[in-house]
Amino acid sequence: MAEDKKEIMLRQANPMTEGRYDFSKIEKNAYYCVVRQVRKDYIEDGKKEFDNMVIDIPEACLDEITDNDHRAEAREALKNLHKKLIEFESEDGSWFFCGFINWAKYDSKKRVYKLEVSSQLMPYLVELADRYTEYSLTVALSLKSKWSQRFYELCCQYKSKGYFFKTIEQLRYMFCLEKAYKQNQDFKRRVLEVAENELKQAYEDGQCDLWFETLKEGRGNATKYTFKIHTRHENKKQEEDAKLLVQKTKLVYRIMLANFKNDPKFSKRVYDFATFHIEKVDELLSKLERIEKKYPKSDRAPIIRFMLEQDFELK
Repeated sequence: MAEDKKEIMLRQANPMTEGRYDFSKIEKNAYYCVVRQVRKDYIEDGKKEFDNMVIDIPEACLDEITDNDHRAEAREALKNLHKKLIEFESEDGSWFFCGFINWAKYDSKKRVYKLEVSSQLMPYLVELADRYTEYSLTVALSLKSKWSQRFYELCCQYKSKGYFFKTIEQLRYMFCLEKAYKQNQDFKRRVLEVAENELKQAYEDGQCDLWFETLKEGRGNATKYTFKIHTRHENKKQEEDAKLLVQKTKLVYRIMLANFKNDPKFSKRVYDFATFHIEKVDELLSKLERIEKKYPKSDRAPIIRFMLEQDFELK
């Protein structure tokens, strides 16, 4: 990601993330430009009215939608956004569908694209929904695959939780792929792995803040995927946890040396045990500290030996 690019954070209503629609890559990028303008007008500038909204997209913004050699494709993308429906359906049976834009036109004198978004769609594009997704527009626009964009949004939605579940039937419905990639292996190769690989590479290149990996359960139409989300915050926390674990292990060693000055080999065995059984470090340290507080130093060694033998099978 270019250093001089300002990262723009958007909040997107969850139904927009999990709704049923099929946008091409260029259509999806045009969609991101619309959402950015909606956010600017309604969130940053404080606009209150929710009528049909006319949005101006300067010609220069086409560099974010497509390159200069494919501007005709940008026109087709806006045309297709007029035709295509976005469908939402909630668990209680409520449903809603709407075309993404009502109309679009190009003003050659002002070199601006104009398009209108329905007032019915506006609540899903701004921060009015009770549940929303926060994601980086800069990252979303930089992704090459539309499947990467969809999974990036889903990962952002569930980032704080760390994982989410989807059946293959749910994914086919969301992505309008009921008639494509009918073999699960094809769906995995052409959709899941494309998104997984691109996000992982972008993450490793410092151009994305997260990536995911999948775990599969079941077969055929009963196939269910667990999506495990990895973030830079997670990695930082893991580093902090590792440092804390080292500190705790060293403290175990110091307590042992202080109470077994004449038997450093025994203290080293306990230290090695803690190093190779990290899941027991907290319990071991807690019991050693409890003995230190409860008993005078002259009585601790035999009590510690007894505890280590009984609770950890250390002699």
